[in-house]
Amino acid sequence: MKKNNRLFYIVVILSTLIVTSLGVKGYQVNNLIKRVERQVEEDKKILQEEQEKLSELQKEVTEIDTPEYIEKVAREQLGMVRKEDIIFKEKQ
Repeated sequence: MKKNNRLFYIVVILSTLIVTSLGVKGYQVNNLIKRVERQVEEDKKILQEEQEKLSELQKEVTEIDTPEYIEKVAREQLGMVRKEDIIFKEKQ
């Protein structure tokens, strides 16, 4: 009878330890899942921002290939003019 009681207590103690350790592991896994979900949301926001930047850059690249843009750069940055343009210079 004592042997059965002792065995019963051992089984109860081991079962309690197993359930407790499973609970702790479950809690740790749950925290890990929450952290990963937050990171995924942050990464989605970053991806959206980068996609918007890419879209703007693609639009800019498309505009760069137009004759109007080339003329604008030539006039503003290089100081070029057309033959028919009238140039006014300030006296110094």
